[in-house]
Amino acid sequence: MSAQVLNVEGLHAGYRGVEVLRDISFSVAEGEVVALLGPNGAGKTTSLLTFAGVIRPSRGAVRVLGFPSERQSTHLLAQRGMVFVPEDRGLFGQLSVADTLRLAQRSRVRETDEVMDLLPALRPLWRRKVALLSGGEQQMVALAAALVRRPRLLLLDEMSLGLAPQVVSELLAAVRRMADQDGTGVLLVEQHARVALAASDRAIVLRHGEVALEGCAEDVSSQLHVVESSYLGESGNLA
Repeated sequence: MSAQVLNVEGLHAGYRGVEVLRDISFSVAEGEVVALLGPNGAGKTTSLLTFAGVIRPSRGAVRVLGFPSERQSTHLLAQRGMVFVPEDRGLFGQLSVADTLRLAQRSRVRETDEVMDLLPALRPLWRRKVALLSGGEQQMVALAAALVRRPRLLLLDEMSLGLAPQVVSELLAAVRRMADQDGTGVLLVEQHARVALAASDRAIVLRHGEVALEGCAEDVSSQLHVVESSYLGESGNLA
């Protein structure tokens, strides 16, 4: 049985005394890709920020790579093998693709060529500044910068925001291969539910800060229309 890289039990968390998450419980194992779905305001980004140690739980427990996240700084969690790719990608526009990956690869834990095999579209962009890239290309750089660190737990927040479904499929395929090859546990927040489910093992649907549905990706995909109408609403259609 694979070890858990993220374990959440009875989590309550929020901002300035306002509770956003209520009684959240689930886990992510080594080599597993889990999709976190839900409409805007459901608590998806709050969940990631809590797991990354940015927000402290008001109740419950979060263990990241076997350690309580509330007792660890985000920096220490990163040293232990957690990588968080935020919605804004966290890139420096004036750096080239090469310099961005070299900066991320300080400890030389993974050869850049191996990442290029996962994301070959970056090869011709090697010397180009990040600010001059398209949104899809920038997202590839952000993902590559995460992969060169060879994370044990990868948290991805809306990786596909503003991108074409085909680009999203390519990015998620790289995430899937990394999980399979390296045993990385992945938790991804994604707006393209069908594409996300195709690359995932399990899915969790949040509604009003609570787990409304959890199951294997195939089962959730088979009832996606029910999920959308019952849990996501018209504004949260993620198909």
